Amino acid sequence: MINFDGLLGQLPDLPNYQAKWVPVYLEPMMASGERITIAVAALGYDGTAMVRSALRAEKAKAMYAEKSDPFMDLIKTAIDSLQFHLDTRQTFADWVRPFSGLELGEPRSALSSDIIGVLRQAVSMSASLSALDFDAPVEKDNYKNDSWANKFRDTVVANSPWLDKYFRARFSTRNSSRDLRVFFLSPNIAVNTGKLIPGSGISYHFDINKSRLLDLLTVKENEGSMAPRNHHELIVYRPANDDASYSKIQIKAIDAYVNALNDAGDKHNIRVTTAVSAEDATRRLLKLESGF
Repeated sequence: MINFDGLLGQLPDLPNYQAKWVPVYLEPMMASGERITIAVAALGYDGTAMVRSALRAEKAKAMYAEKSDPFMDLIKTAIDSLQFHLDTRQTFADWVRPFSGLELGEPRSALSSDIIGVLRQAVSMSASLSALDFDAPVEKDNYKNDSWANKFRDTVVANSPWLDKYFRARFSTRNSSRDLRVFFLSPNIAVNTGKLIPGSGISYHFDINKSRLLDLLTVKENEGSMAPRNHHELIVYRPANDDASYSKIQIKAIDAYVNALNDAGDKHNIRVTTAVSAEDATRRLLKLESGF
């Protein structure tokens, strides 16, 4: 005879964080009837409010190409506006949209361990684009066609134009038949970059990062003892730990890949750091270049 009381007693306790959430829709072409989920918003019973993007930058790039940055700026404007409304009004109702084409879905109740967990549920239930893998493979030595590398470089040059000449540098060795392509190579530092994004291509990008670590090692071993560079580093783009558009399992997978890269770099005194934005990566590179 089945002991239902015993079975029920083995079930884990339900999460105790309660909140309501809504999808934020945008109609890109007015009166077309087409809507995409650009963000999700949660309002906890404890009063905590949080709005996060449900459309990643690489997806927007795949869909809108050169118009993707203005499109992401629109999403940020909508997020900031709704965040302010929830912080001050504590309700989804009566939000004054910053521009036309925005609409909130019906509020739904959810349980999770925290508000980020609620937002992750919201993304998985309302934003199909977040699950699609638009990220195209990148050639190991071809930083030119790497959207992350281009954004990183452009942000550095916007802050320090005189550093432009050090990007996509070539490094020649007597023992190699080919020149290495290094992301940033100045007299002071050697920096390569890559990315780790959850999805079907994550192992491929991990291999790219390992290869770029080896290129840094080649630079380090062949630059000469008379004028060695002060620092050799791989800066890897990764989603933030609280990025609601990825699950906890996906974030843990990223952590594991980052740890593996750190282990490989530590063996040769090559540092591996991560960045969650081009601005974050730029601050790191400028700090290294200035010697701090």
